[in-house]
Amino acid sequence: MKEIGIVKKTAQETASVEINKKEECSKCGMCMFPKNARSMEVIAINEIGAKEEDQVIVEIKDKGKMLGMTLVFVVPLLLLCLAIGLNYFFIKNELIVLIMGVGAVVLWYVILSFIDKKLKTTKKYGTEIIQILKKEK
Repeated sequence: MKEIGIVKKTAQETASVEINKKEECSKCGMCMFPKNARSMEVIAINEIGAKEEDQVIVEIKDKGKMLGMTLVFVVPLLLLCLAIGLNYFFIKNELIVLIMGVGAVVLWYVILSFIDKKLKTTKKYGTEIIQILKKEK
């Protein structure tokens, strides 16, 4: 998916780009805009050298969205089921099963925060600035 945005900040090989919400975005939900937000900031790979206040086209990789949904929703569900299943058959105490299941999910989200930082800056999964439309002076 390609969107037009304004570069707000640059840092080394990345840039913070503000994307305004379009009218057609209100029904779709694929771009993951916060519910009542009019704009959203994304971190994009900036190999073409866009500067602050430049108007740019960013490409949001579909692979990244699918991987993100899998990592955020599917993996924790599988971890929860695995933890509950293993603990239930070996421990047979519901409170301990609950604590272990929730603990596994919390641990996953901590690990996921580090994975997210790495994936955001990869060309295969991250968001990338692909064209500068208007340079600011």
